[in-house]
Amino acid sequence: MGWGGKLLFSCSEGLEMLPIPELAEAIAARGALMMARDKGFQKIIMVSDCLSLVQRISSPSQDRSMTGSVVGDIKNLMTGSLAAAGVIDPPFVSFLLIN
Repeated sequence: MGWGGKLLFSCSEGLEMLPIPELAEAIAARGALMMARDKGFQKIIMVSDCLSLVQRISSPSQDRSMTGSVVGDIKNLMTGSLAAAGVIDPPFVSFLLIN
């Protein structure tokens, strides 16, 4: 892949009745970020094969799609806007697209 990291943990969760696959990807990404935060990781590289999700997360504009609230949560976890309220210590996160 070229980023030279190693896998430190992984997880899986069954999600039922989601109307679009992108929402499942977003929920999984949010869950992974929350787990990494809870484990105290300071530098995180997330990879996804979902181009539209990576684009939504990378966009500075507010996402008003069905996945928008989850994407907003991901952005908050990434940028540390919750840290100002003393809720979390923000990890440094990079999102990469894989084919």
